Amino acid sequence: MTRQKALLGALVLLVVSLIFGSVYTTGAYWADDAPVSGSEITTGTIGLSAGSQSGSGYTFPLGGQNIVVNSVNQANLVITNTGTTPINFALKTAGPSVSNGPGVTIDLAGGVGVCPVLATDPLPPTSAFTATGLTGPSSPTAAATRPLASGASETWCIRAKLTAASGTGSSTYTIPFTFDVQQKRP
Repeated sequence: MTRQKALLGALVLLVVSLIFGSVYTTGAYWADDAPVSGSEITTGTIGLSAGSQSGSGYTFPLGGQNIVVNSVNQANLVITNTGTTPINFALKTAGPSVSNGPGVTIDLAGGVGVCPVLATDPLPPTSAFTATGLTGPSSPTAAATRPLASGASETWCIRAKLTAASGTGSSTYTIPFTFDVQQKRP
């Protein structure tokens, strides 16, 4: 019996050692921590509104009726950060979407700032994007992403030139804009 008790004791000691060894090893992973200095964690919502209307749609006041080839129209577009955290944003796609009639080709340009009085005057000096020969929504050549603080707004002067209309008859088109928006990291 003494020998059985010794073997049983050794077996219990081995099992207990394995259990504590396992818990200690796993516990180190659970309890591991590391100090982080000089960093900030920001949470919140991301939101961008283009124009002054609420909701996801906005009718941009650019254009009109009886626009002829080579005519230029311009309008201010106010872009607002409606989220609770700073963002970086850029124009992702822009271009005509024809809903009626023959296709159209347009050139678009955007400058950061208010539009000049005449559409023949230069755009504001800081470029937001350029796009030429657009026959449908496509990626413009965008300037670098733009920062925008929470609740802040920025005005872009958008200029569109109708460069061609295929076929005969009138066309009805809109120019949708989509933006790439990312949270600004500290």
